[in-house]
Amino acid sequence: MKIVITENQRHLLRRHEEIEDEIYDQLLGYGYLPHNLESFMGQITWDVGSTLAGKMIPNVVGGKYVTLRNQIIHYIRNNFYTELKEYWESRQPRY
Repeated sequence: MKIVITENQRHLLRRHEEIEDEIYDQLLGYGYLPHNLESFMGQITWDVGSTLAGKMIPNVVGGKYVTLRNQIIHYIRNNFYTELKEYWESRQPRY
């Protein structure tokens, strides 16, 4: 598979490890997981995106914050989907 990285995504690639660390920090704080994968993905990506965008652009609201948060959300969905899916599946009750 060929991955195309645009110029505005390079800053996210440089912060891959920071994004990964924040994902694991957020996962440790979850008391329960939603019953469907899409809800889980939405919740974790929103939490991580919001937290990191706030750290990367402190005291900024509006367009730059929203753009960065959305880029982080898409980056997580594209690069951590498999890991998050496996985590979610491993924590589902077995009946």
